[in-house]
Amino acid sequence: MSNTLGCNIRSFRLAKGMRQEELCEGICSVSQLSKIENGKVQPKDEHVQAIAKRLGMSVKQLQVTEARRDQIEQEMKFAIQASKSNHERQAITLIEKVIEEARNFGYEDLCAEAMYQQIHFYDNLGEWPQVIRLSQEMLTSGMGLEPGLSLDLWGELGTAHYYSGNLNEAFRCYARQEGLIDGISTDHPQALRIYIGYVANQYFMRRYREVLFYCEKAMPLAIASQRHIYRWRLSNIIALSLNRLREDPQRRYELLESSLQEAEQNGNIAEASQYANNLGALYYWDQDYDNAQRYQELCIRYYDLVTDAFIDTYRREPYYQLASGFIQKGQYDQAKQIVEKLRELCKGRIDSYMYNARIPQLEAEIARVDGRWQEQVQSLKQALEIYERHHVYFEAQETAIRLAEVLEGRGELSEALQMYRRAVSYQQKLEETRLPMTI
Repeated sequence: MSNTLGCNIRSFRLAKGMRQEELCEGICSVSQLSKIENGKVQPKDEHVQAIAKRLGMSVKQLQVTEARRDQIEQEMKFAIQASKSNHERQAITLIEKVIEEARNFGYEDLCAEAMYQQIHFYDNLGEWPQVIRLSQEMLTSGMGLEPGLSLDLWGELGTAHYYSGNLNEAFRCYARQEGLIDGISTDHPQALRIYIGYVANQYFMRRYREVLFYCEKAMPLAIASQRHIYRWRLSNIIALSLNRLREDPQRRYELLESSLQEAEQNGNIAEASQYANNLGALYYWDQDYDNAQRYQELCIRYYDLVTDAFIDTYRREPYYQLASGFIQKGQYDQAKQIVEKLRELCKGRIDSYMYNARIPQLEAEIARVDGRWQEQVQSLKQALEIYERHHVYFEAQETAIRLAEVLEGRGELSEALQMYRRAVSYQQKLEETRLPMTI
């Protein structure tokens, strides 16, 4: 009998949390069991039968486990393929079976991988309560998760909190990732994917230098492995980070234009839509509102061709950018039309709170131009209330300062002072979001 049996005995023993003494008591000596597990001796049939019984399985299960592992791995591939084909419910049904079988056969590594895939499938469906529950279960399971998987799980949990309307909890999850990323070297088998997920979250926290540092580590991996989509996405986030830092304008445009062109040439409309949207944002930041409009309208045309649920998360952004551009150009009627379209897209979506706050901010700007300062103040207060409710402290701070400036300009000094104080309190809360989350 090959060493497969010994390895399987050891795997099942460890999976059940049994010491060698517990497994071999009344069957054989600890020394004999150790030799069996290490393949140094061939166990007697009666020993195998007794060990299998104590482990709660048949002798056949012990002997054919490796073949069963291959089958379980294949079943997991089927589940992943179902997800890629947008059959998420089927994928979830398949992966639940994989989890059960991997657990029954003591494959802790396969079980962990399958559980992570299950979370990812629920993520694709936007079922955030399930993502939160399953992520927390894995993180507290005591399964001995490797650092890369732990980092991924904190990212999934943070994203689920963000889309569920609690930005503070999202940031605290992303802060937990900061303590794990140093353990992921460039030779980690999943380094590229892990780095990309990490920089996306760090960008969201406005840690642009951190983003650029890890993008520089990830880019050679993307190029060497010819993972073109990852290379485009890295170029995209580098360009956006440089834009936020107001550095190297030529490079940021070149990176995004190149990614857009390659995505279009490869027929990848979902990716192309993202890069068109972000090019529009770059032009908007540089006050080139006509080019910004051109790319936002291109983005919308691409979005209309894509039915992927993933894109639904981003479908509102070009409308917000368009409305902002029309306001800057003084085309207020067009801006109002786009705002109504944006409002319609936000209805019934729990993840719309950012745009639900941005809409009254747009309306406040139109009111300012019309000289309706009281309506401007009310709209800004409405936006501030939404930001505060969802713990969006960056934007809450900016909105409170804007409100204070408007009130101060109208001679409402007491209320203006209150708003400045609130802005300071938001800064303090921002610092608290840097504290890693605990479960």
